[in-house]
Amino acid sequence: TQSRLAEFAPTSLANVSWAFAKNGGGHGAADTSLDMDSLCEKLHARVEQLVDQLSGWEVSTLAWAFVTMQAVHEGVFSKLASRACLSTMTVPNASSLAWAFAAAGIADEKLLASL
Repeated sequence: TQSRLAEFAPTSLANVSWAFAKNGGGHGAADTSLDMDSLCEKLHARVEQLVDQLSGWEVSTLAWAFVTMQAVHEGVFSKLASRACLSTMTVPNASSLAWAFAAAGIADEKLLASL
């Protein structure tokens, strides 16, 4: 998966991030060959490449996944917040995004005002 992340479109990136987070983000997994730090670095880098293409759902899903995997990167979250301010978001997505930023301990005034 890690070598193919550069091929992932925004929805695929959000889905794979969600899947890793939902399955424990590698924490306590039997497969110790998975380097979660390296995977998260690559996910962060791909998000930064695609941020201008992300939908509101993708922004909220990625933020949730990163917090759940304990892979919060302030620069990435800043870009996600900026993108969220420009995106249309459903109430559940806005709620998930607000939770992710609160859980990460990041207060973005512009994001909070836009939600």
